[in-house]
Amino acid sequence: MPLDITLIRQMNQRVQEELAKKEMEVVQYWLGEAQRVLDKRYQDLSGMQLDLKALVQKMQNRLKTVKSERSS
Repeated sequence: MPLDITLIRQMNQRVQEELAKKEMEVVQYWLGEAQRVLDKRYQDLSGMQLDLKALVQKMQNRLKTVKSERSS
């Protein structure tokens, strides 16, 4: 029994809405992390560099985790 085209469209719309919601959550999280670095008062440039390196490392680790989860 073929699926009704209306049902397929509704399912597709729900999936697209959920993907958009998840993407917004991810962007908001990383924006918050970057904002935390930006708002911090640093004594010197090296302190900011350390925090930026830590942020980049967190992002790289998360990306590696997501990639490995998708390949399993």
